[in-house]
Amino acid sequence: MRITAAPSFAFDFLAPISEKLRTKHPQITLEVLASMERLNLSRGEADIALRRYPSDDSDLIAVDEVVVPIGVYASRDYARRLPARYDFRDLDWIAWAGEREMLSPNPELAARIPDFRPAFTSDDYSVQVAACQAGVGAMILLKTAHRLKRPGELVELKLELPTSLRAELTIICHKRMADLPKVRIVLDLLRQEFAELRKNKVTKNSRTESTAIPKQARN
Repeated sequence: MRITAAPSFAFDFLAPISEKLRTKHPQITLEVLASMERLNLSRGEADIALRRYPSDDSDLIAVDEVVVPIGVYASRDYARRLPARYDFRDLDWIAWAGEREMLSPNPELAARIPDFRPAFTSDDYSVQVAACQAGVGAMILLKTAHRLKRPGELVELKLELPTSLRAELTIICHKRMADLPKVRIVLDLLRQEFAELRKNKVTKNSRTESTAIPKQARN
């Protein structure tokens, strides 16, 4: 089974759930093609694609979509060195380099920070994450179950991200592939993960609303 996705989604979403697939369906080998290139599903370059937006190709179907929560993360040691009150300008940012330097979140950070200059850049997402884990600086990451279950590795910083930064994710498949047994198995697993992300988001929002002070009680 070949799935294509941007490096961030491949790293933080597909790689972690592959263990679940391997446990339940060891007969299926998952091949993840981490690339910014849009592989052609009609030509069989991949069986499933995870993309930010649905396709306008009538032969392709959007199986499910979700907005993945995101946050700013850094190593625990790096977070301890930050001032009590910090903002975007106080952080050493880890970002894209080379041909990818105009990819999100670089433009959004540049809009927030005058004379934006990252502390570390790479055209490889896994290298960026490794630098973040090593304490080089902070970066914007997906709040996937994989990351939330490993609280000792990186900590989330208290920063409100621009509304323009959204990690939208759509499962796309060719019509002729959607009902194949092995494809259906992987699609169902991906949909379960999407449902879990939506559930976690609703739960978080409910907690926030329940702890909010009613307007009439603030005076």
